[in-house]
Amino acid sequence: MTKTLRKPVTMLLALCIVFSLAVGACADDITASGGSATSPVNLTTTNDGLGGEGGGGTVTPTRMSVTVPTALPMAMSDDGTVVTATDCKITNNSYGAVRVASVSKLVMAFGVLALCERGALNLDEDLSVYLGYPVRNPHFKDVPVTLRMLLTHTAAIRDEGNYGTRGMQKGCTLRELLENAENWLNVKPGEAFHYSNLGAGAAGVAG
Repeated sequence: MTKTLRKPVTMLLALCIVFSLAVGACADDITASGGSATSPVNLTTTNDGLGGEGGGGTVTPTRMSVTVPTALPMAMSDDGTVVTATDCKITNNSYGAVRVASVSKLVMAFGVLALCERGALNLDEDLSVYLGYPVRNPHFKDVPVTLRMLLTHTAAIRDEGNYGTRGMQKGCTLRELLENAENWLNVKPGEAFHYSNLGAGAAGVAG
């Protein structure tokens, strides 16, 4: 793995470990016995996994067994290698789909970085090249938007425009959303952090 990609991949791996620990920490009544402990986690989801208002389906409980070690050692070497315990796992015993929500952004990021490592994508290439149409912040038309900006949420794309209304309607396209000035901040792309679901979706399409 190249030095350029090693750091972001290492950071993403660390985030996954933190997420796993958070799930274990939030589980009720975890009692240690030996090297690990098991606790049920009760979730609520719909049969189709959509959830929320208008998601459809019948709300049913979902049970997951979370096994965590009593101690989860983690070390990082100078070359970015992460060493951690191997007995941390999550077993899904559900009879319905589980909504993973923004955890999918991690999967997408791993995919994009893998393609970059193979030379199929370039983190600093103009997004327009991958989508096949111009992608520009209308306030900064001369500044290219890149995959690196999308993955780091610094592309100046916002969800507060019409993403939550028109973007949820059948027939809406990514191009339509990216061409709408409402979905862009008056900030130069690459200069400020602003969490964006729309931006993450654009990165996924480009990949």
